[in-house]
Amino acid sequence: MDIPRTPSWNAPMILAHKESAVTIVSSSTDGVDDSLTSKSVPDAAVVGEESITDLGGEPITSIASSCDFISALSGKGIDHVRICWLDMTSTLRARLVPTHRALFLLQQSHTRQGPLETGLKVSVATAALSILQNDHLINVAGASPVGEWDLCADLTSLRLGPRNRHAMLMGNFREKSGEPVPSCPRTLLEDTMRRASQHGLSVLLGFEIEFVLLERKGPRQYDRLSSDAHAWCSFGATDTQDPAGAVIEEAVASLARAGVLVELVHAESAFGQFEIVLPPKPALAAVDTLIYVRAILATTATAHGYKTTLHPKPFPDTAGTAAHAHMSLRGVDGEQVDDAQIYEPFYAGILSRLRGVMAFTCASPCSYERVVDGCWAGGTWVTWGYHNRETPLRKVDGSHWEIRCVDGLANPYLAMSAIIASGLRGIVSKTPMAWKECTVDPAVLSEAERSRLNIRERLPTTLEEALCALEKDGEMANSMLGEAMVERYVAIKRAEIGMLQSMKPDEQRQWIIERY
Repeated sequence: MDIPRTPSWNAPMILAHKESAVTIVSSSTDGVDDSLTSKSVPDAAVVGEESITDLGGEPITSIASSCDFISALSGKGIDHVRICWLDMTSTLRARLVPTHRALFLLQQSHTRQGPLETGLKVSVATAALSILQNDHLINVAGASPVGEWDLCADLTSLRLGPRNRHAMLMGNFREKSGEPVPSCPRTLLEDTMRRASQHGLSVLLGFEIEFVLLERKGPRQYDRLSSDAHAWCSFGATDTQDPAGAVIEEAVASLARAGVLVELVHAESAFGQFEIVLPPKPALAAVDTLIYVRAILATTATAHGYKTTLHPKPFPDTAGTAAHAHMSLRGVDGEQVDDAQIYEPFYAGILSRLRGVMAFTCASPCSYERVVDGCWAGGTWVTWGYHNRETPLRKVDGSHWEIRCVDGLANPYLAMSAIIASGLRGIVSKTPMAWKECTVDPAVLSEAERSRLNIRERLPTTLEEALCALEKDGEMANSMLGEAMVERYVAIKRAEIGMLQSMKPDEQRQWIIERY
């Protein structure tokens, strides 16, 4: 059961995520220091009292200031920097660079007077975006064991953790010539947001992280928590006397000290299922933060002997697990867009392409186990409704809507790129909001009643059906996301379908839980 809580969309930003600077901006009024920290801590996560700007003295605006910053990190006991990327299967991968080596690379770049964007980089095989979760290389154009890209660290995304003496940041793939790699998921979202700015728009995103805590029973064997009293918003589920509650509290405290002020925590319906609501941020910063928070949660749970999973349906007889995304349109000046003549074509554009978009938002064969009616999971019909949790798009207020047909196995850079690009195309094409507001569960309506609301299409029931819808959308491939990107993604996903189909149901479930 997906019962979300709406983020506070008028709250000030916590992190100013810019192309060329790291600046921490406090939004708290209760004395909480929402900054990155570096004090020595237990192995699970990061705590402390010093801000990221205290470590380096100045915001990172150049190679020189980044050298000072990395040197300060090393002096504070940070031994490794993880440069991360999220591949086509939403597998988080990383190269660990010792801080002394990171400093050396930055100093070399400074000597060459190189740009900040490529100041800290490591070489990675071009096969990195053409492999499955088991590292099997997929036969698709551009996939080869020959050749290398540069994985270039975005220093504005740096946060300490997810374990003691480590820092992590996200990277973008570039050719050796310095040109961006078109199939890089993070670069795609950056490009999508640049296109949005050309239309005078920016997008604010706020994610709800749903996850399930599991007990490890053995190698690749996980089971639900032993308590049978877990329920939606149940008081006892977050009792500090319970070990699961201790995991949540420790993770939230670590996040607060690392600059991420969680807005809400509550138990969800399935055994061991919880939801954490993140603050709204500009699109790229929001996705970077989502990935970081998931890493903190997973590391903290592991330190306590548990396992977190984002599996959309880890147990057939319980509620599913989603990753709802709240979205709000802003002008480039940061002011909320309240003009329905702008935001309605935007969301109409998403609805008009939703069947193909779901190839990115529900990106695993098991994702479609939770695409059902009557479970508050967004239903099975292409439509929208005001505060209607049985529709895939839920209008909250003005341009603030919630995308409900998203789960944790999606690559959020790709998913948000597909959603936002569809919305922008809706604005350009002046797509009318042909769907009338649905005020009830569309599944209970008669065919004639749905027809009056222009509810005519069902959501895909399988990943293959969603991939076929994506392939039929020529605009999505040719001008919105790029033909090479779509071709590579579809090939990898079809190979993933084949791999998972070779497994027995329980084996497949445990295999996915192990990785997500």
